[in-house]
Amino acid sequence: MDMKQVSKIMKELFGHELKIASNNLYYFKSKKVYDYLHSFFIYGRAWEPITNEEEIQLLDYWNDVWLK
Repeated sequence: MDMKQVSKIMKELFGHELKIASNNLYYFKSKKVYDYLHSFFIYGRAWEPITNEEEIQLLDYWNDVWLK
C-alpha cells in the first residue's frame, strides 16, 4: 500500500488528508485521527523486561492452562 492509498483512506475515514512536512515525513492535525490510532498502538518500550509481578501472573496463567 502506498502513501496515496493511505492518504485516501484517512480522507475517507476522517475527512483529513495527510500532509508532507519539509523533511518528507507525513503528518495530520486531527484529534479524531489521533485518538483512533492511539487506541490501536501501545506506547511503551518493547524491549523492556517484564516485572516480577508480570512474571508471577504469567506463570499462574500458564499453570492454569496446562494443569486443567
